[in-house]
Amino acid sequence: MLFGIHPDRSMIREPIKYLENLDANDDHIVDFPKLLLLKQKYPYSFYPIFQLQAHVKQHTFGEYWWETHNANLHDKKLKLAEEERIRKEKAKLESEKDENAITEELLKQRMGIKYYLMPWTRATEHRKLLRIAAIEADLEIHAQTNKKYHYETPYQ
Repeated sequence: MLFGIHPDRSMIREPIKYLENLDANDDHIVDFPKLLLLKQKYPYSFYPIFQLQAHVKQHTFGEYWWETHNANLHDKKLKLAEEERIRKEKAKLESEKDENAITEELLKQRMGIKYYLMPWTRATEHRKLLRIAAIEADLEIHAQTNKKYHYETPYQ
């Protein structure tokens, strides 16, 4: 089909030969980077494909329909991406809110009556609690990694 469209056959043979040389592992798969290399070296080789695409668009539903369809698809993708971003943001805020509530309760338990009588010390106590939580998390990770390699013998 390509040979009948363009009268100069060498203009078609060169890109095909170039693409065959790009296929170093002989898998006969044309991936996107290979197509980009072909397009950079021989930009005219894609002209028949683009012409076919233009004719299909023009003779099926018309160019106006395809443009509005593509615009609608783009708008839907943007809307879905925005909804996903908002959902993730809400989930993050909820988890932070839960963590803050837990640390506030622990802070009240740790400080006791000082929580109400000396509110200026809450920040330092809160930092101490966060440090303790980080150390506990590190110890938990360390215990899990050491558990994999710890073998008990019946004589221990």
